[in-house]
Formats: sequence, C-alpha cells, structure tokens
Amino acid sequence: MGQVTLRNRVDDKHCGLCNSDNVETVQEKFARRLTCKDCGTTYLLKEKIFETPKTGKFGNSPWGLDDFVSGLALIIDYAATKDNKCCAGWCGLDVGIDAFQVQWLQNGWLNPEYKNQQKWLRYALKQVQEHGRTFALLLRVDTSVDYFQKLVMNINPDMTSYNGPELEGVMRKVLWINGRIQYWQDGKPLPPHRRPPFASCVYIIAKKQDALESLEQVEHDNANPKSSP
Repeated sequence: MGQVTLRNRVDDKHCGLCNSDNVETVQEKFARRLTCKDCGTTYLLKEKIFETPKTGKFGNSPWGLDDFVSGLALIIDYAATKDNKCCAGWCGLDVGIDAFQVQWLQNGWLNPEYKNQQKWLRYALKQVQEHGRTFALLLRVDTSVDYFQKLVMNINPDMTSYNGPELEGVMRKVLWINGRIQYWQDGKPLPPHRRPPFASCVYIIAKKQDALESLEQVEHDNANPKSSP
C-alpha cells in the first residue's frame, strides 16, 4: 500500500496519484480516508475545522479560552489534535486515541465537531456522572433541535422543564456568547467574511458546585478589573 498522505483536496472521487476513480471512502472523526483500489495509495483528507480562538475574548463576551482553562483547571482537550489543542494534553485520532473509547478522568475542554455535537455532549454528561470531572464545551447554538433544547436549555418542546437521566447529578451553566466568535483555521483567525453564521455558547458541566463558583469568580474579576497601583 502507498504512503499515507495528509492533504487538503477538493476532489475526493479520484486518486491523486493515478487519477483512478476506483476509490473507497471511509469517514473518520477528523478526516475522510480514501484508498485507491488500483494503486493502493491512501489519503487522509482533513476536514475543515473551526478551531477555538487561542487569544482574545469570545465575541463581545468578557471571557476567552484562558479564563476557562485556568478558572476551571482544564487539563485535557478531548476533541482535538496536536495542532489545534487548547490544553496541555489532548485526546485525538492523530495519536491513536478515540475519545469515545476511553474514560475522561481529567477536567477538560471540548470544541466538538458540529455534525456530531449531540454525541459529544451526551458522552461528556455521562463522564461527569461517572467520574465527577468538569468540562467546558464550546457549542453551536441550535435551539431548533431536540437534544439542544433538552440537554442545554433543559426544556421540553411544550416548554416544561426537562430533567432526564442524562442530567441527573450534573451541575450546569450556560454562557451565551454575545456576538460572533472569530474562530481560527489552520492556526490563524478566520477573516470576517469566512466566519460561521451562527451563535455559540460555552456549556459548563460539573459534579460539584464549587467548579461553577470558581468560574463565577473569573467572571467577577473580568467585570471588575483591578486598577494599577
């Protein structure tokens, strides 16, 4: 079999080496794996990922990534690669780790892929219940879908309160982001015309109330900066 190549290509129907259209495609977590049945070459086509901004605040809100990582003592980025991780450690297929096949034993950050956002959210809630850790998830706001209404907004379609088993014993806090986040791509901020046209929020889930209280202290400090002596 040919060498595995990391590439960004528009055409995923033909082999880049022999131009054969006898290509098998397998969807993976952060890429599509293409294998040419004629010459044996395999390609990994990287998906375009909206990366978390490493600097600055989120939109017009008073907090950014550093506030969550330091304020909540986040250690592992569970939905990342080495190139876009937001914590000291990360969990990703680039190092052979499937986040859904391991236990999350450290506090962590997640900016999950939007097409599988529900799966990431449900697994994170389960990890809070089983291991008592704290997680901050940067989510796309979509109030039109059932899982977001129930698991984030905690309401049923008839506007009654939702308290399903997924939320049992989990402390929760939603931080609605004012304005649009200037997401990054390939380590650089996206220009204004390429920013995604949707709202975002940071969803904090934890087992203990003190985790949320530590975040409230960060919010207070940001809203009341100390003047220089």
